[in-house]
Amino acid sequence: MVKKSVENASASVPPFLKKCYEMVDDEATDSIISWSQTSDGFVIWDMTEFSVRLLPKYFKHSNFSSFMRQLNIYGFRKIDMDRWEFANDGFVRGQKHLLKNIGRRKKLQQPANSDGSGEKIQNLGLWKEIENLKTDKNALMQELVKLRQHQETSDNKLLLLRERLHGMEKNQQQMLSFLVMAMQSPAFLVQMLRRMAETASMLDGGTGDVRSVASDGMIVRYQPPVDETPNSEQTRNFISENQEVDPSPDGFTR
Repeated sequence: MVKKSVENASASVPPFLKKCYEMVDDEATDSIISWSQTSDGFVIWDMTEFSVRLLPKYFKHSNFSSFMRQLNIYGFRKIDMDRWEFANDGFVRGQKHLLKNIGRRKKLQQPANSDGSGEKIQNLGLWKEIENLKTDKNALMQELVKLRQHQETSDNKLLLLRERLHGMEKNQQQMLSFLVMAMQSPAFLVQMLRRMAETASMLDGGTGDVRSVASDGMIVRYQPPVDETPNSEQTRNFISENQEVDPSPDGFTR
């Protein structure tokens, strides 16, 4: 008899309440929806994932507004205005048998032989429609906040990519300028290679007083590269200014 009464009570629970309870009680989806801290309600943490993943799984649709209307029909109330938290006296964690106590809200019965009854019914329908519109508005506002957050994230990523592209273009331009200068001024390239060799020698443990001497006896003083590409006249002036006369074996300059 007891088993039969439990089965009858379970059968009397509306399918919406059964599925809603199973969905909230599933610990695998606590990051999307879970019981509240007081265990007498539930919280929807991620409305987007809830609409995309859980609603189609349990209710065969992804309409969040329709889900909200069903909660309203069965007397669920919104607890926190800053998040999607709902509660009902018969919706308690670990007490599934209390679901049978949750019923649909009773509709206002039409009074008999009363004047203006049609107007009252019409007003009731309007108020119900207003409540539905408020629910839809809240859902849309939450979705809009999500979209704005995604937009800000995308804008930040795009700005970072633009900065990286600008840096790559700048490095490429500097490399091209260096190659053009090296091709038009071989002395500049020789000077640069000699300077690199000096630096490598110092890093390897040299004495520090290292002077580069060309194979023909010419001593070249290092000068930092200029932005403008040197022409043939500038190259000749550079060589004449930095060239020194080879010393004779007896130590006197010829």
